[in-house]
Amino acid sequence: AVAWVAAQMGGALILLRVSLEQGEVPVPLQHASLRLLGRLMHQPAHGSRVVACVSRLLPPGFTGVLADGDGAASLAAFDQPSRTPERVWSEKAKLALIASLKERAEEADVKLGEAGAAGVELPAVPVLNDVVVDPADGPLLGGIYVRLFLSDPGYPLRNAGHVLESLSGALGAAFESGDVDTSVLLSAAVVALLRHHAAASAAAGACGIAERALSAAHTLHEGGGDAFNAAMRVVHALARHVPDVVGGAFAPRVGGLAALTQRTSKGGGRWAFFACIEALTGCLRGARRRTEAIAAEAEACGLIDTLVGLLPASGAVVVAGDGGDGGGGELPRGTEVALAVQLLEALSVAEMGTPCLRIRSRLDGLESWNHATGQDHSLFLPSGGGGGGGETASVLSLLGESARLALPPPPKQTATTNEGGEECAPPPPPPTTTTTT
Repeated sequence: AVAWVAAQMGGALILLRVSLEQGEVPVPLQHASLRLLGRLMHQPAHGSRVVACVSRLLPPGFTGVLADGDGAASLAAFDQPSRTPERVWSEKAKLALIASLKERAEEADVKLGEAGAAGVELPAVPVLNDVVVDPADGPLLGGIYVRLFLSDPGYPLRNAGHVLESLSGALGAAFESGDVDTSVLLSAAVVALLRHHAAASAAAGACGIAERALSAAHTLHEGGGDAFNAAMRVVHALARHVPDVVGGAFAPRVGGLAALTQRTSKGGGRWAFFACIEALTGCLRGARRRTEAIAAEAEACGLIDTLVGLLPASGAVVVAGDGGDGGGGELPRGTEVALAVQLLEALSVAEMGTPCLRIRSRLDGLESWNHATGQDHSLFLPSGGGGGGGETASVLSLLGESARLALPPPPKQTATTNEGGEECAPPPPPPTTTTTT
């Protein structure tokens, strides 16, 4: 009953207001109020409603602190300025919160008098966010400030799975609306999250990030551009960290990763084609139960013919100097052959199903295949190639794609004026780092 009152009758609002009143409430009582609020957040029947209520009243980063149940630590958090991916806080923000809580408490008293036992409906959007969120830190998604997170991707997040879910939805919307800058920014955040937070991988299957990235890559491959590059970077990272998820993903009306690989062979850039080959090889090695379905799609879309066409003619010798050097989207010829051979080998494991057996039978009858497999191509593979689980995204790094996937600058802030009426330049944004995978 107490938890229900806290959630529905404005009790959480009262407890917060009492806890943060400066100089008017004894410190022990402030600690006790925050401790009680933390206990109510864990109450089995109504605790989730208390959490939702507190989340609407407080800026990001404080709900988890309150839920820990340590009143002294919670009060100290409100008094301590911070600037982390999960919390941006200052004395100005604290004063704004106290004023906001006081105003809301007065509104709640009026509504409670009118509604009686029906309860109080609190506003859904915290007005405090307008004060706390700086464009140079945000956007704010899943409880993190995205640009701050990219500047410190190893920061220990409370709920990395929830962050990935939020990023997935926002990234899908950015792809659909054609918002290139947001697509590039959020794709970098997804890649960094997968690389640094293993807990995020557990949410990858349910949140639909693989389907959204595949669908965007299929749709954007002909025009190329930064949005397509962003989608490809996410697909490549998913293949490295959650191969089973992206290996089983199927974008409606366009297909899976094998079909995307074939599409990029005809448009989207040579680098994208070989990034797809490397990702697909990683999926086949990391999620063998998907092999039969992937091989069937590769047969149906013509990918096998395309890969066979990359093999050197019988008797030809590939040397290190052949082909490109990674610049201009061209790989060395030896690297192209090595990646194609790796993928064909993974697709033609006979015991993995009928499609694989058909591919193996076809390859065994080709002189070019027998010639290619008789050579040692390992020296042509970039470091970490084939989805081996290393941190280097081999093809993307070799082709220098990080330059084409640089993060967009934060939104411009309007100039302010000082007390004398003179215009002052906005404060410089914090430096932002860029991931290359």
